[in-house]
Amino acid sequence: MGLDYVIISNIITDDVVLADGTEHQALLGGAGTYAVSGARIWADRVGIVSGVGQDFDALYGAWFARNGIDCAGLTVRDLHTPHSWVRYAADGERTETPQFGSEHFRQMEPWPIHMPVEYWRARGIYVFRDATRAYWQELFLLRPATSGVLMWEIAASAAHQTSWNDVAWILPQVDLFSLNLTEGRMLTGLDEPDAIVDRLLNAGAGVVALRQGARGALVADEHRRLRIPACPVTVVDVTGGGNAFCGGFLAGYCESAADLHTAGFYGSVSASFVIEQYGQPPDLRDVRESARARVHALQSNAL
Repeated sequence: MGLDYVIISNIITDDVVLADGTEHQALLGGAGTYAVSGARIWADRVGIVSGVGQDFDALYGAWFARNGIDCAGLTVRDLHTPHSWVRYAADGERTETPQFGSEHFRQMEPWPIHMPVEYWRARGIYVFRDATRAYWQELFLLRPATSGVLMWEIAASAAHQTSWNDVAWILPQVDLFSLNLTEGRMLTGLDEPDAIVDRLLNAGAGVVALRQGARGALVADEHRRLRIPACPVTVVDVTGGGNAFCGGFLAGYCESAADLHTAGFYGSVSASFVIEQYGQPPDLRDVRESARARVHALQSNAL
């Protein structure tokens, strides 16, 4: 039986430094891992594509095995799995710095050519990436016409007006597009969420999920515009919440035959499980009933 969802992005060890100087070291992180968590809450068959180090099994093999994540898309490319500093400022913005250097990080980045053939048959594929045309040209060339829903979460490095032409070239060729409000403002030069979403839809995006942290998300296509609330939980660490939202959004979109309400609620709930602790939830196998209860609560409050 094939996979439901495939995540294409880095696995990273994070050392998180909060605005007050508090440190939380050696956390399993990376956009890819958080998106995996977001999707795995809703589906049993989830795989990931990433470069890793020879230390991967010792560091994280147990977590991936315990949660049933398919690792056929991992390739060992160095001694070390990527390791980054994640530093938060007082306003909530953050910077990420690769501890082994930018060249090592680039070496680990997954490209479409690294996808196992069977992964292309997944119901949904999530990509966390900048707007490098060579990458997207390779993906669109290799992607079968019959493959599932394609979701792009833009990397912050591409969320600038200088990247707009490349972003606008990619948008009509993906099914779902997500970014946070800061990235939306940087990319479009606009301030208001609705104006940002309008600009992206007019550029050819099919569905836009504009994440706004504690204010929830604005989700839209050409016919509908929905405001999805954040799922109320005790927030411990917001790192990875947006990536998990995207993993859940993709699953909800596919599971509901493209219902944006369901996709948004799944995304909000996925994010809620990730931000309740530092790093990943330790065990994702038995949370689905609780996740559905959280969706039900959101739906009830939205009535």
